[in-house]
This record gives sequence, structure tokens and C-alpha cells, in this order.
Amino acid sequence: GIVYFVISEGNGTWEISKEHLVSVPVPNDTASFLAQFSFPNFGAITNPQVWVTAFTIALVASLETLLCVEATDKLDPQKRITPVNRELIAQGAGNMVSGLIGGLPLTQVIVRSSANIQSNSKTKASAIIHGFLLLIAVFILPNVINLIPLSVLAAILLMVGYKLAKPAL
Repeated sequence: GIVYFVISEGNGTWEISKEHLVSVPVPNDTASFLAQFSFPNFGAITNPQVWVTAFTIALVASLETLLCVEATDKLDPQKRITPVNRELIAQGAGNMVSGLIGGLPLTQVIVRSSANIQSNSKTKASAIIHGFLLLIAVFILPNVINLIPLSVLAAILLMVGYKLAKPAL
């Protein structure tokens, strides 16, 4: 069913309806789980618009990753330098796998990197553990995740962004 969080305010009611909540698919069985994945339409490979779009996404994602790498390296208290070639190769490999199963393009994001730095994470294990925890949560707890209001996720993102907006950084 639909879960409502209702706050009464004088003569009106504010409510959080289903479209304001996280929407993770909840598979009923193995077949419905596998139905969530889709394979690419290789028939569109000769369409020039597909190539233009693909190169645009690749270029923007690569630039975003390079900017995030530079920002993360500046935030790193240990002053380590990220090998950008290895980062871009990993991003390209991840995007190919993601595209083959119907996923979205991926890129490095400053929010997770800065959250790891603020949490005093020292190794790449923090990002790997974060990924596994997300995967486990989506597989095991999709009904619970679907109770989270999108506004809460936005507030978390704003707070991390606010912490990043220090002139000293």
C-alpha cells in the first residue's frame, strides 16, 4: 500500500505521497528480478545520434570524474595523488558493464569522496564497502528503502554540499 506521513497545519494538510518517496523496484521472484535488466539494442549502433549522445555522455562523465579527482586529491589529508588514467579506464569498464545490463552511466562523485574523507577513511575499502552495502540494501531491504522521502536524501546532499562550500577548501 501507500504510506503517508501527514503533518496537519491549521486548515490544510501536508502529506508525503508515494511519488515523493524513493522508488526501488521490489521483485517478487527470480523472474521479476531478472526482468529488471535489459540488454542494449545493437540495431541502433548505425544511428549517428546514438554515437553523438554516447560521446557527449562519455566526455561529460570523464570531465566530471577528472574534476572530482582533483578536488578529492586536494581534500585528502594524506595528500595522495589519484592515477587519473586508471580511474578513467575503470570508469569506462564500469560504464560498459552498466550499459550492457541497462544501467545508467557512472562517474566519480565528490559527495561520497568528501564523506569518506570527513569520516577519516584511509583506503579504497570504504568505497567498496559502501557499494556492497548499497547492493545488499537494495536486494534485501527494498520495502524499507521505499519508505525514505526524497526530501531526506536531498537534505543529506545539501548538507554534504554545504560542508564542501567552505572558502578555505
